[in-house]
Amino acid sequence: VLVAACAVAFVPRARWLAPSPKLAAGPPVSGAAAARVDDSVFVFGGLDPDRTVTNALWRFSDADGWEEFQAKSSDDARPCQRMYTAAFAQGGELVIAGGWDPGAKGSGGTFLDDAWTIDVRASAPTWRRVEGGLPGGPVSRHVACALDDHSAVLHSYRSDGHVLVYDSRTRAFHEQRTMGEGPDRIGMHAAAMLDGPTLVVYGGGDKDTTTGFSPDAWALKCRGERWQWTRLRNDGASRPPALGSACAAPVDGESLVIFGGAEMRGAYDGGQGLLARAEAWSLTLGGDNGDIAHWRCLCPDGLEGGAAAGPHTPSARVAATLTPLPSADSSQTHQLLLHGGWRPSDAHTFQEGQVLSLL
Repeated sequence: VLVAACAVAFVPRARWLAPSPKLAAGPPVSGAAAARVDDSVFVFGGLDPDRTVTNALWRFSDADGWEEFQAKSSDDARPCQRMYTAAFAQGGELVIAGGWDPGAKGSGGTFLDDAWTIDVRASAPTWRRVEGGLPGGPVSRHVACALDDHSAVLHSYRSDGHVLVYDSRTRAFHEQRTMGEGPDRIGMHAAAMLDGPTLVVYGGGDKDTTTGFSPDAWALKCRGERWQWTRLRNDGASRPPALGSACAAPVDGESLVIFGGAEMRGAYDGGQGLLARAEAWSLTLGGDNGDIAHWRCLCPDGLEGGAAAGPHTPSARVAATLTPLPSADSSQTHQLLLHGGWRPSDAHTFQEGQVLSLL
Protein backbone atom coordinates (compact mmCIF):
# COMPACT_ATOMS: atom_id res chain seq x y z
CA VAL A 1 0.00 0.00 0.00
CA LEU A 2 1.38 3.42 -0.90
CA VAL A 3 1.30 5.98 1.88
CA ALA A 4 2.00 9.69 1.50
CA ALA A 5 4.92 10.92 3.59
CA CYS A 6 4.60 13.90 5.88
CA ALA A 7 7.37 15.53 7.87
CA VAL A 8 5.08 17.12 10.46
CA ALA A 9 2.65 14.33 11.30
CA PHE A 10 2.80 10.67 12.18
CA VAL A 11 1.67 8.62 9.19
CA PRO A 12 1.34 4.91 9.88
CA ARG A 13 2.09 2.33 7.23
CA ALA A 14 -1.06 0.33 6.73
CA ARG A 15 -2.24 -2.85 5.06
CA TRP A 16 -5.33 -5.00 5.21
CA LEU A 17 -4.56 -8.53 6.35
CA ALA A 18 -5.89 -11.51 4.46
CA PRO A 19 -9.33 -12.63 5.67
CA SER A 20 -9.25 -15.59 8.04
CA PRO A 21 -11.88 -18.21 8.97
CA LYS A 22 -11.66 -17.01 12.57
CA LEU A 23 -12.97 -13.60 11.50
CA ALA A 24 -15.68 -14.91 9.18
CA ALA A 25 -18.00 -16.37 11.82
CA GLY A 26 -19.16 -13.16 13.47
CA PRO A 27 -22.64 -11.66 13.51
CA PRO A 28 -23.95 -10.32 10.17
CA VAL A 29 -25.10 -6.90 11.36
CA SER A 30 -25.05 -3.24 10.39
CA GLY A 31 -25.59 -0.29 12.69
CA ALA A 32 -24.21 -2.27 15.64
CA ALA A 33 -21.99 -0.87 18.42
CA ALA A 34 -18.63 -2.23 19.53
CA ALA A 35 -16.07 -1.70 22.28
CA ARG A 36 -13.10 -3.60 23.67
CA VAL A 37 -12.97 -4.89 27.23
CA ASP A 38 -9.60 -6.41 28.18
CA ASP A 39 -8.56 -8.65 25.26
CA SER A 40 -12.04 -9.03 23.77
CA VAL A 41 -14.13 -6.97 21.36
CA PHE A 42 -17.86 -6.95 22.13
CA VAL A 43 -20.46 -6.21 19.44
CA PHE A 44 -24.01 -5.38 20.50
CA GLY A 45 -27.25 -5.04 18.57
CA GLY A 46 -27.62 -3.94 14.97
CA LEU A 47 -29.73 -4.84 11.96
CA ASP A 48 -29.75 -8.42 10.67
CA PRO A 49 -29.75 -9.31 6.95
CA ASP A 50 -33.50 -10.04 7.21
CA ARG A 51 -33.94 -6.36 8.24
CA THR A 52 -34.87 -7.08 11.86
CA VAL A 53 -33.00 -5.62 14.81
CA THR A 54 -31.28 -7.68 17.46
CA ASN A 55 -30.02 -7.30 21.01
CA ALA A 56 -27.60 -10.21 20.82
CA LEU A 57 -24.15 -9.62 22.31
CA TRP A 58 -21.14 -11.16 20.56
CA ARG A 59 -17.53 -11.49 21.71
CA PHE A 60 -14.35 -11.74 19.62
CA SER A 61 -10.90 -12.63 20.91
CA ASP A 62 -7.79 -13.71 19.07
CA ALA A 63 -7.66 -16.87 21.18
CA ASP A 64 -11.28 -18.00 20.70
CA GLY A 65 -12.54 -16.19 17.61
CA TRP A 66 -16.22 -15.24 17.62
CA GLU A 67 -18.78 -16.51 20.11
CA GLU A 68 -22.35 -15.47 20.85
CA PHE A 69 -21.99 -14.12 24.38
CA GLN A 70 -25.74 -13.60 24.82
CA ALA A 71 -28.42 -14.62 22.33
CA LYS A 72 -31.23 -12.39 21.08
CA SER A 73 -33.93 -12.08 23.72
CA SER A 74 -37.16 -10.25 24.57
CA ASP A 75 -36.35 -10.33 28.30
CA ASP A 76 -37.28 -6.97 29.90
CA ALA A 77 -34.23 -7.31 32.17
CA ARG A 78 -32.04 -6.68 29.13
CA PRO A 79 -31.78 -3.76 26.71
CA CYS A 80 -34.34 -4.12 23.94
CA GLN A 81 -33.47 -4.89 20.34
CA ARG A 82 -31.99 -1.86 18.60
CA MET A 83 -29.61 -0.40 16.04
CA TYR A 84 -27.64 2.86 15.87
CA THR A 85 -26.73 2.63 19.55
CA ALA A 86 -23.31 3.51 21.01
CA ALA A 87 -21.02 1.47 23.23
CA PHE A 88 -17.95 2.08 25.36
CA ALA A 89 -15.99 0.27 28.06
CA GLN A 90 -15.56 1.25 31.69
CA GLY A 91 -13.18 -1.11 33.47
CA GLY A 92 -14.71 -4.56 33.09
CA GLU A 93 -18.10 -3.18 32.11
CA LEU A 94 -19.60 -2.64 28.69
CA VAL A 95 -22.00 0.32 28.50
CA ILE A 96 -24.57 0.85 25.72
CA ALA A 97 -26.69 3.98 25.35
CA GLY A 98 -29.62 5.07 23.17
CA GLY A 99 -30.43 3.80 19.70
CA TRP A 100 -33.44 3.08 17.54
CA ASP A 101 -35.87 0.20 17.25
CA PRO A 102 -37.38 0.52 13.73
CA GLY A 103 -40.49 -1.46 14.73
CA ALA A 104 -43.04 -2.36 12.07
CA LYS A 105 -42.44 -1.02 8.57
CA GLY A 106 -43.85 2.47 8.23
CA SER A 107 -44.27 2.97 11.99
CA GLY A 108 -41.29 5.27 12.42
CA GLY A 109 -40.05 3.05 15.21
CA THR A 110 -38.98 4.05 18.70
CA PHE A 111 -36.01 6.24 19.56
CA LEU A 112 -34.45 5.25 22.87
CA ASP A 113 -33.18 7.22 25.85
CA ASP A 114 -32.06 4.32 28.03
CA ALA A 115 -28.58 3.11 28.93
CA TRP A 116 -27.36 -0.22 30.29
CA THR A 117 -24.19 -1.74 31.74
CA ILE A 118 -22.96 -5.32 31.89
CA ASP A 119 -19.94 -6.71 33.75
CA VAL A 120 -18.55 -9.04 31.08
CA ARG A 121 -15.90 -10.34 33.50
CA ALA A 122 -18.54 -11.75 35.87
CA SER A 123 -19.23 -15.47 36.06
CA ALA A 124 -22.91 -14.71 35.32
CA PRO A 125 -22.95 -11.40 33.39
CA THR A 126 -26.15 -9.44 34.05
CA TRP A 127 -27.41 -6.22 32.48
CA ARG A 128 -28.18 -3.25 34.76
CA ARG A 129 -30.24 -0.26 33.66
CA VAL A 130 -28.61 3.15 34.21
CA GLU A 131 -30.93 5.17 36.43
CA GLY A 132 -32.17 8.34 34.76
CA GLY A 133 -31.17 7.22 31.28
CA LEU A 134 -29.97 9.95 28.92
CA PRO A 135 -30.69 13.55 29.98
CA GLY A 136 -32.37 15.49 27.20
CA GLY A 137 -34.18 12.59 25.58
CA PRO A 138 -33.72 9.80 23.02
CA VAL A 139 -30.76 9.71 20.63
CA SER A 140 -29.60 7.52 17.77
CA ARG A 141 -26.81 7.63 15.19
CA HIS A 142 -24.65 9.19 17.91
CA VAL A 143 -21.10 8.53 19.17
CA ALA A 144 -19.65 7.73 22.59
CA CYS A 145 -16.02 7.28 23.68
CA ALA A 146 -14.37 6.51 27.00
CA LEU A 147 -12.47 9.43 28.54
CA ASP A 148 -10.71 7.35 31.20
CA ASP A 149 -11.40 4.39 33.49
CA HIS A 150 -14.42 6.02 35.11
CA SER A 151 -16.01 8.36 32.56
CA ALA A 152 -17.08 8.63 28.94
CA VAL A 153 -18.49 11.32 26.65
CA LEU A 154 -21.52 11.04 24.34
CA HIS A 155 -22.20 13.41 21.44
CA SER A 156 -25.43 13.47 19.44
CA TYR A 157 -27.66 15.77 17.40
CA ARG A 158 -29.00 17.01 20.76
CA SER A 159 -25.54 18.27 21.79
CA ASP A 160 -26.10 22.02 21.49
CA GLY A 161 -23.75 23.76 23.94
CA HIS A 162 -23.16 20.57 25.90
CA VAL A 163 -22.29 16.89 25.70
CA LEU A 164 -23.32 14.04 27.97
CA VAL A 165 -20.79 12.50 30.34
CA TYR A 166 -21.15 9.10 31.97
CA ASP A 167 -19.59 8.61 35.41
CA SER A 168 -19.14 4.97 36.38
CA ARG A 169 -18.78 5.96 40.05
CA THR A 170 -22.30 7.40 40.18
CA ARG A 171 -23.58 5.15 37.38
CA ALA A 172 -25.31 8.09 35.74
CA PHE A 173 -25.09 10.56 32.85
CA HIS A 174 -24.96 14.32 33.30
CA GLU A 175 -24.68 17.32 30.98
CA GLN A 176 -21.26 18.92 30.52
CA ARG A 177 -21.20 22.49 29.17
CA THR A 178 -19.12 23.18 26.07
CA MET A 179 -17.98 26.41 24.45
CA GLY A 180 -16.63 27.44 21.08
CA GLU A 181 -17.84 26.55 17.60
CA GLY A 182 -18.79 22.88 17.57
CA PRO A 183 -20.62 20.58 15.17
CA ASP A 184 -24.22 21.70 14.79
CA ARG A 185 -26.82 19.02 15.57
CA ILE A 186 -25.24 16.19 13.59
CA GLY A 187 -25.61 12.42 13.62
CA MET A 188 -24.10 9.62 11.53
CA HIS A 189 -20.66 10.99 12.42
CA ALA A 190 -17.49 9.13 13.42
CA ALA A 191 -15.44 9.82 16.54
CA ALA A 192 -12.43 8.71 18.59
CA MET A 193 -10.79 9.84 21.81
CA LEU A 194 -7.16 11.00 21.60
CA ASP A 195 -4.71 12.14 24.25
CA GLY A 196 -5.54 15.33 26.10
CA PRO A 197 -8.17 14.00 26.42
CA THR A 198 -9.52 15.28 23.11
CA LEU A 199 -12.62 13.98 21.35
CA VAL A 200 -12.27 14.18 17.56
CA VAL A 201 -15.47 14.10 15.49
CA TYR A 202 -15.68 13.82 11.70
CA GLY A 203 -18.41 13.96 9.06
CA GLY A 204 -22.07 13.15 9.58
CA GLY A 205 -25.05 15.35 8.91
CA ASP A 206 -28.36 16.62 10.20
CA LYS A 207 -31.80 15.08 9.79
CA ASP A 208 -32.26 16.76 6.41
CA THR A 209 -30.27 14.30 4.31
CA THR A 210 -30.83 16.38 1.16
CA THR A 211 -28.13 18.76 2.38
CA GLY A 212 -25.53 16.00 2.27
CA PHE A 213 -22.85 15.27 4.84
CA SER A 214 -20.22 17.46 6.45
CA PRO A 215 -16.54 17.42 5.34
CA ASP A 216 -15.45 18.96 8.64
CA ALA A 217 -13.51 17.58 11.58
CA TRP A 218 -13.82 18.98 15.09
CA ALA A 219 -11.85 18.62 18.32
CA LEU A 220 -13.32 18.90 21.82
CA LYS A 221 -10.79 19.43 24.62
CA CYS A 222 -12.36 17.58 27.52
CA ARG A 223 -10.92 19.37 30.52
CA GLY A 224 -11.76 22.28 32.81
CA GLU A 225 -15.20 23.55 33.73
CA ARG A 226 -16.20 24.29 30.13
CA TRP A 227 -14.88 22.08 27.42
CA GLN A 228 -13.67 23.80 24.26
CA TRP A 229 -14.67 22.95 20.68
CA THR A 230 -12.42 23.80 17.72
CA ARG A 231 -13.15 23.35 14.02
CA LEU A 232 -9.98 21.75 12.67
CA ARG A 233 -8.16 23.42 9.80
CA ASN A 234 -6.95 21.19 6.99
CA ASP A 235 -3.17 21.22 6.41
CA GLY A 236 -3.70 21.75 2.69
CA ALA A 237 -3.23 18.15 1.66
CA SER A 238 -5.98 15.86 0.44
CA ARG A 239 -8.70 14.82 2.83
CA PRO A 240 -11.63 12.42 2.73
CA PRO A 241 -14.84 13.49 1.01
CA ALA A 242 -17.87 14.52 3.04
CA LEU A 243 -19.01 11.23 4.56
CA GLY A 244 -21.77 9.87 6.76
CA SER A 245 -21.87 6.60 8.69
CA ALA A 246 -18.12 5.99 8.56
CA CYS A 247 -16.41 4.23 11.47
CA ALA A 248 -13.38 5.36 13.45
CA ALA A 249 -10.86 4.12 16.00
CA PRO A 250 -7.89 5.64 17.86
CA VAL A 251 -4.43 4.38 16.96
CA ASP A 252 -1.87 5.62 19.47
CA GLY A 253 -3.38 8.54 21.34
CA GLU A 254 -2.19 10.96 18.67
CA SER A 255 -3.96 9.65 15.58
CA LEU A 256 -7.23 8.08 14.56
CA VAL A 257 -8.27 6.05 11.54
CA ILE A 258 -11.53 6.43 9.65
CA PHE A 259 -12.88 3.79 7.29
CA GLY A 260 -15.80 3.57 4.87
CA GLY A 261 -18.93 5.67 5.05
CA ALA A 262 -20.78 7.13 2.09
CA GLU A 263 -21.18 10.32 0.13
CA MET A 264 -24.66 11.66 -0.56
CA ARG A 265 -25.16 11.71 -4.34
CA GLY A 266 -28.85 12.60 -4.53
CA ALA A 267 -32.03 11.85 -2.60
CA TYR A 268 -31.59 9.18 0.06
CA ASP A 269 -34.20 6.88 -1.54
CA GLY A 270 -33.74 3.94 0.80
CA GLY A 271 -29.96 4.20 0.50
CA GLN A 272 -29.82 4.39 -3.29
CA GLY A 273 -28.57 7.96 -3.07
CA LEU A 274 -25.55 6.88 -1.02
CA LEU A 275 -22.22 6.19 -2.68
CA ALA A 276 -20.26 3.98 -0.30
CA ARG A 277 -16.48 4.21 0.03
CA ALA A 278 -13.76 1.80 1.15
CA GLU A 279 -10.85 4.08 1.91
CA ALA A 280 -8.92 4.19 5.18
CA TRP A 281 -7.68 7.61 6.28
CA SER A 282 -5.57 8.71 9.23
CA LEU A 283 -6.03 12.02 11.03
CA THR A 284 -3.31 13.41 13.27
CA LEU A 285 -3.73 16.64 15.21
CA GLY A 286 -1.07 19.29 14.66
CA GLY A 287 -0.38 22.96 15.24
CA ASP A 288 0.51 24.74 18.47
CA ASN A 289 -3.10 24.55 19.63
CA GLY A 290 -3.92 21.16 18.15
CA ASP A 291 -6.22 22.83 15.63
CA ILE A 292 -4.80 21.44 12.38
CA ALA A 293 -5.96 18.17 10.84
CA HIS A 294 -3.20 16.25 9.05
CA TRP A 295 -5.15 13.84 6.82
CA ARG A 296 -3.42 11.03 4.92
CA CYS A 297 -5.00 8.33 2.80
CA LEU A 298 -3.62 5.04 4.11
CA CYS A 299 -5.45 2.57 1.90
CA PRO A 300 -6.97 4.14 -1.21
CA ASP A 301 -9.93 2.61 -2.97
CA GLY A 302 -12.21 3.37 -5.87
CA LEU A 303 -15.87 4.13 -5.41
CA GLU A 304 -18.39 1.44 -4.58
CA GLY A 305 -18.23 -1.28 -7.18
CA GLY A 306 -14.79 -0.18 -8.36
CA ALA A 307 -11.63 -2.25 -8.35
CA ALA A 308 -9.92 -2.65 -5.01
CA ALA A 309 -6.76 -0.57 -4.68
CA GLY A 310 -4.79 -3.24 -2.83
CA PRO A 311 -4.90 -6.91 -1.86
CA HIS A 312 -7.58 -7.80 0.69
CA THR A 313 -9.17 -4.32 0.61
CA PRO A 314 -12.65 -4.63 2.18
CA SER A 315 -15.77 -3.85 0.22
CA ALA A 316 -17.24 -0.37 0.46
CA ARG A 317 -19.79 -0.09 3.26
CA VAL A 318 -21.55 2.10 5.81
CA ALA A 319 -22.53 1.52 9.46
CA ALA A 320 -19.67 -0.84 10.29
CA THR A 321 -17.58 -0.92 13.48
CA LEU A 322 -13.83 -0.35 13.84
CA THR A 323 -12.25 -1.36 17.15
CA PRO A 324 -8.63 -1.51 18.37
CA LEU A 325 -7.34 -5.01 19.07
CA PRO A 326 -4.88 -5.69 21.91
CA SER A 327 -1.22 -5.55 20.92
CA ALA A 328 0.20 -9.03 20.43
CA ASP A 329 3.84 -8.02 20.86
CA SER A 330 6.12 -5.04 21.44
CA SER A 331 6.65 -4.24 17.76
CA GLN A 332 4.52 -1.07 17.96
CA THR A 333 2.08 -2.61 15.52
CA HIS A 334 -1.52 -1.52 15.94
CA GLN A 335 -4.40 -3.59 14.63
CA LEU A 336 -8.01 -2.50 14.11
CA LEU A 337 -10.92 -4.92 13.70
CA LEU A 338 -13.44 -3.94 11.02
CA HIS A 339 -16.74 -5.75 11.37
CA GLY A 340 -20.19 -5.76 9.80
CA GLY A 341 -21.74 -2.92 7.87
CA TRP A 342 -24.11 -2.52 4.94
CA ARG A 343 -23.68 -1.91 1.21
CA PRO A 344 -26.32 0.57 0.03
CA SER A 345 -26.37 -0.48 -3.63
CA ASP A 346 -27.75 -3.97 -2.97
CA ALA A 347 -28.54 -3.91 0.78
CA HIS A 348 -25.89 -6.56 1.48
CA THR A 349 -24.98 -6.97 5.16
CA PHE A 350 -21.41 -8.04 5.90
CA GLN A 351 -20.58 -10.86 8.28
CA GLU A 352 -16.87 -11.41 7.83
CA GLY A 353 -14.41 -9.21 9.69
CA GLN A 354 -11.04 -7.90 8.53
CA VAL A 355 -8.01 -6.51 10.30
CA LEU A 356 -6.17 -3.32 9.36
CA SER A 357 -2.54 -3.50 10.49
CA LEU A 358 -0.67 -0.25 11.14
CA LEU A 359 2.98 0.26 11.95
